[in-house]
Amino acid sequence: MLLLQLGIILGPFAGSVTAEILYGKEIKRAICVGFGSLVGVLGGTVFKLVA
Repeated sequence: MLLLQLGIILGPFAGSVTAEILYGKEIKRAICVGFGSLVGVLGGTVFKLVA
């Protein structure tokens, strides 16, 4: 059960970082985009729980 929750949280981060690297972006930029997607997923989850 823990792996499922971990995958839901880290999946968007890993996917966006991988996609950015495949498209030729720098690793630093790819990690920044990954954190942005992570913040978006967590923010959306919190918003759904509150609303």
